[in-house]
Amino acid sequence: MLKTATISTEALANVIDQSVDCVKLIDLAGAVLWMNSNGICAMEIDDSTAVYGREWSGLWPEENRALVTDSLTRAQTGENVRFEAFCPTAKGAPRWWNVSVSRITSPEGEHIGYLAISRDVTEAELQRRQLALAADELRHRLKNTYAMVCGLVSVFAMGNREHETFAKEMNARLLALGTAQAFFTSPDVPRDVSELIPALVKPFVTSGLR
Repeated sequence: MLKTATISTEALANVIDQSVDCVKLIDLAGAVLWMNSNGICAMEIDDSTAVYGREWSGLWPEENRALVTDSLTRAQTGENVRFEAFCPTAKGAPRWWNVSVSRITSPEGEHIGYLAISRDVTEAELQRRQLALAADELRHRLKNTYAMVCGLVSVFAMGNREHETFAKEMNARLLALGTAQAFFTSPDVPRDVSELIPALVKPFVTSGLR
């Protein structure tokens, strides 16, 4: 059994080095001081010395560098920062990371650097994107189906005023039903209950029930 009183600095460093996540020590200027072995492997880095001393944000795609720099600024105040962003490996393989950043202090409480831990969430991100594509396709198919049904109802009712009135009401209900169903897969679902509930019940509202 491990006992905290007997864990040496070397043993603790060895434990961190074996973490399945990409663990990095960042200096006050934002440069990489050290990266664990599994992190170097995950990032497909052949020569770790090519990374040490480089600005951490510079290892990220340009569109995400401001996000990385901001995480260090926020961590400097003592905030534990977390973000998710895309960063390919050194060999260009696409990767998405869940990153936590916190400041490191000396025994005297002096701020001496940062600890950045990146977890590979590529598989989860790819699955999320596949689900989003499937949901988008479903919304598209539902929209086309409701539009086709509305067109058929309107054609069959043409020439009969009573039927045309009924068709107009049914078309409005079908379109409202399509909108309500899209809420279950759309990223633009209203967050305010006062907006969401009326949209969901609108297809079922009748003149006698309001």
